Amino acid sequence: MPETLIIVNTLVKAKQLGYLPSVAPVIAMLRSQGMWLTDKIIDDVLRLCGE
Repeated sequence: MPETLIIVNTLVKAKQLGYLPSVAPVIAMLRSQGMWLTDKIIDDVLRLCGE
Protein backbone atom coordinates (compact mmCIF):
# COMPACT_ATOMS: atom_id res chain seq x y z
CA MET A 1 0.00 0.00 0.00
CA PRO A 2 2.74 2.57 0.71
CA GLU A 3 4.04 2.13 -2.84
CA THR A 4 0.57 2.91 -4.15
CA LEU A 5 0.42 6.12 -2.14
CA ILE A 6 3.85 7.17 -3.38
CA ILE A 7 2.82 6.60 -7.00
CA VAL A 8 -0.50 8.44 -6.57
CA ASN A 9 1.23 11.34 -4.83
CA THR A 10 3.80 11.52 -7.64
CA LEU A 11 1.02 11.65 -10.24
CA VAL A 12 -0.74 14.48 -8.41
CA LYS A 13 2.49 16.44 -8.10
CA ALA A 14 3.38 15.86 -11.76
CA LYS A 15 -0.04 17.17 -12.79
CA GLN A 16 0.27 20.21 -10.51
CA LEU A 17 3.70 21.03 -11.95
CA GLY A 18 2.48 20.64 -15.53
CA TYR A 19 4.41 17.49 -16.41
CA LEU A 20 1.20 15.54 -17.10
CA PRO A 21 -1.74 16.95 -19.04
CA SER A 22 -4.04 14.38 -17.38
CA VAL A 23 -3.69 11.72 -14.70
CA ALA A 24 -6.83 9.79 -15.68
CA PRO A 25 -5.18 7.78 -18.49
CA VAL A 26 -2.23 6.93 -16.26
CA ILE A 27 -4.54 5.76 -13.48
CA ALA A 28 -6.51 3.65 -15.96
CA MET A 29 -3.30 2.06 -17.21
CA LEU A 30 -2.08 1.33 -13.68
CA ARG A 31 -5.41 -0.25 -12.80
CA SER A 32 -5.40 -2.37 -15.96
CA GLN A 33 -1.93 -3.61 -15.00
CA GLY A 34 -3.23 -4.82 -11.65
CA MET A 35 -2.62 -1.90 -9.29
CA TRP A 36 -5.25 -1.93 -6.60
CA LEU A 37 -6.96 1.48 -6.51
CA THR A 38 -10.40 1.96 -5.04
CA ASP A 39 -12.98 4.13 -6.77
CA LYS A 40 -12.73 6.56 -3.82
CA ILE A 41 -8.97 6.94 -4.27
CA ILE A 42 -9.41 7.54 -7.98
CA ASP A 43 -12.20 10.06 -7.42
CA ASP A 44 -10.10 11.91 -4.82
CA VAL A 45 -7.04 12.02 -7.09
CA LEU A 46 -9.04 13.26 -10.08
CA ARG A 47 -10.70 15.91 -7.89
CA LEU A 48 -7.33 17.07 -6.56
CA CYS A 49 -6.07 17.34 -10.12
CA GLY A 50 -9.14 19.18 -11.36
CA GLU A 51 -10.23 16.36 -13.65
